[in-house]
Amino acid sequence: MISEGFYSILRYTPDSARGEAKNVALMLVDERRDIARLRVAPLSQITPKLNEHGVLDKLLVQFGSRLQAGELRDQAQVNALSRAIGPTLSLTAPIPAAIGDNVDATLKALYMAFVAPRQSRDAGISHGQLLDRLVKACRKAGAAIEPGAYVGDMLFDAILSGLGRRTPVQILSFDGASPNPRGLEQAAGYFLFALNRIHEDGLCVMQPPPEHAIDPARASYRRIRNWMEDGRVETIGPEGLPSMAASMSGAELLPLVMST
Repeated sequence: MISEGFYSILRYTPDSARGEAKNVALMLVDERRDIARLRVAPLSQITPKLNEHGVLDKLLVQFGSRLQAGELRDQAQVNALSRAIGPTLSLTAPIPAAIGDNVDATLKALYMAFVAPRQSRDAGISHGQLLDRLVKACRKAGAAIEPGAYVGDMLFDAILSGLGRRTPVQILSFDGASPNPRGLEQAAGYFLFALNRIHEDGLCVMQPPPEHAIDPARASYRRIRNWMEDGRVETIGPEGLPSMAASMSGAELLPLVMST
């Protein structure tokens, strides 16, 4: 059965002076069936800057919470919000859409047409993509996570919260298009220094080098693992993200669907 609904696109403008907006999410609403969906692009492909990543994530979480609370179920509400938010985050006027029984299929088709970033082939897993996977795993499990967050004066890739504890996270990828072993060692050193400064236990998520990696990358990977072990920092690979997120769950599930 076809239902008449609408969609709106969330756009992010990091620099209002330059006015260069990027599509970051798509909202689909079926008023008759009281259904609303939000699909968010991988934030690492929207902005490579960690502090901007954190700010944008907070804005999208707030928007998703309003959507889940039923505040955006008709075009009048969407138009009102469109006039109220900004200038960093803006919302296009509602656009009519025919929505079939499979709402998620319609959402995916519209997302792929208007929001999905272009994927580069065989580029490996970058730092930002690994951070996206961490956030997605935590949100799916209901674990609280804040990417690009400070503890005191120290900036971390992410902060996990759950079970009465706070866990800073460092993301390190030896895959990606052009990994820099020295830069990764510097990032690992900063992370260990920051943990000591704030007196917190941390977590390191590491993507190992591919089989064809040069020897310096492999040596650097082993060196950093040894540093983390000496510093009593737990280290996991991407395959360990779902179980880690499940162990930290207990927070309210945030209403975001993040693509990979």
